[in-house]
Amino acid sequence: MRASALVIQGMLLATGIAFALWTARLWSYTVDDAYITFRYAENLVRGWGLTFNHAPPRAEGYTSVLWTLLMAIPHALRLDVVLFSKLGGLALMLGAAVVIARGILARPGAGSPASRRIAAAFAVALFLGFASAAVHAVSGMETALAAFLYATTAAFYLDAQDGRPSWRLPLSCLLLGLTRPEANLFSVLLLALLIPGLPTARRRGFAAACLAAYVVPGILYFSWRYRYYGMLLPLPFYAKSATFDLSGLAPTLSFLKNLVVGFAFPIAALARSPARRRTWILLPLACMLAYFTTTDHIMGYGHRYFFPLVPVFAILAGLGLSTRIESGIGRTGRLGFVTCLVLASTLGFLKTREVQRDYLAYARGMRTAHEVLGHGLAVPEWSVPPVIALGDAGAIPYYSELPTIDSFGLNDPVLARSAPGVRANEVLSRAPDVVVLISRHEQRFESPLPYEDGLWRACLARGYSRHVTLVFGPEYFLWVLWSPFSVEAPRLETVLAEASRRSHELDRTLPRP
Repeated sequence: MRASALVIQGMLLATGIAFALWTARLWSYTVDDAYITFRYAENLVRGWGLTFNHAPPRAEGYTSVLWTLLMAIPHALRLDVVLFSKLGGLALMLGAAVVIARGILARPGAGSPASRRIAAAFAVALFLGFASAAVHAVSGMETALAAFLYATTAAFYLDAQDGRPSWRLPLSCLLLGLTRPEANLFSVLLLALLIPGLPTARRRGFAAACLAAYVVPGILYFSWRYRYYGMLLPLPFYAKSATFDLSGLAPTLSFLKNLVVGFAFPIAALARSPARRRTWILLPLACMLAYFTTTDHIMGYGHRYFFPLVPVFAILAGLGLSTRIESGIGRTGRLGFVTCLVLASTLGFLKTREVQRDYLAYARGMRTAHEVLGHGLAVPEWSVPPVIALGDAGAIPYYSELPTIDSFGLNDPVLARSAPGVRANEVLSRAPDVVVLISRHEQRFESPLPYEDGLWRACLARGYSRHVTLVFGPEYFLWVLWSPFSVEAPRLETVLAEASRRSHELDRTLPRP
């Protein structure tokens, strides 16, 4: 086993180096949705509350209240929120790796200390080498926090299985649910699996801890947010996943294909071992996958909703290796585990290399279009701050600090529940001064978003006209329209013409990935 251990330790070093290099390479990537959270956090610090616009109606357009509260820290301290989110994401990803290792090393029944150290290295290497691990560390979103809390919850669950249940598990479940609302499905099933199997003497005390640390705080938070926003669920649920069908099947299968390569064999080994009860956690994991299968979540980059589950699978894979070592692993078994790790790490590296140009092109486009437009509109001369309507309602409203209508519906309760075909009239009924649309062409309008075609026609019918474009990429242009009836029309023409000039200048001078 010594040679295999050396290979595993070498792979851990290799995946760690690759993770560091990819993180540095992709550091400029910040997804536009992150700025939605930043805007909520900034408004909270301003004393306006957790709302996207100062004026009503209040709208819960974020999906992670815990990450939003954390992003209020840099705003309160006047720090760079983008840098803070990236450093925090990187720390949380490394923290998840530490928790994965701890989840294996703290299992006395999983083998000798030496076998557990090998297994911990194996599991951490699987996690850090997984495709898109680096991009989730720097994206500015809550994904790294969710991954850390899934790992923590799984580790505390295994402690409870070993006869050490504590209040830390339900508290971790609470924090996980405040990070990703759908994670409550995982937590509830996890606790339901655990409590009946506890010794009678401990069952009542742990149930009381669950009530005090998870159920009651969860009810209080839900009651507050219902009274504050007047809606049962966050607006992204209505805008993105209000229908139940099999529209999420393709991304689910895509994620599972990546997972099977490195994780299936070691987890199967755990399921065949005397420690097979560890695999009970696969039931809530399977239910999470089923949930993502039956709704269209607009998964976006790097399987971002699935990725936080990876640390749990990594812990199980590591336990599969440690139990096999302890029971006496043969040459074929050692080769199987090593092959899984090598293939998984290689796949992760190749997939990240394959898409890294897309991430860097996105980062470049954010700089040449969204940031330019947001900063360009952030001028102090407005007599009446113009209202913007756009679908990419992240960096532009964050940097401009102007009142904004998210035409997709993430900050408006009516739009969130409106069918795409009627959104145009709903948007224009609010009389926005500026409308920003996405087109595949600079001179001919062709939107990749079907609902924007109707909005384009409705704008033309109401006198709006396109005067400038900003360049995001070869087939991604921001068409900026404004109303001639706006009191700020002359000022808008000057400001937006300068933003367009700056965008085209940056597009010519910035290197392409």
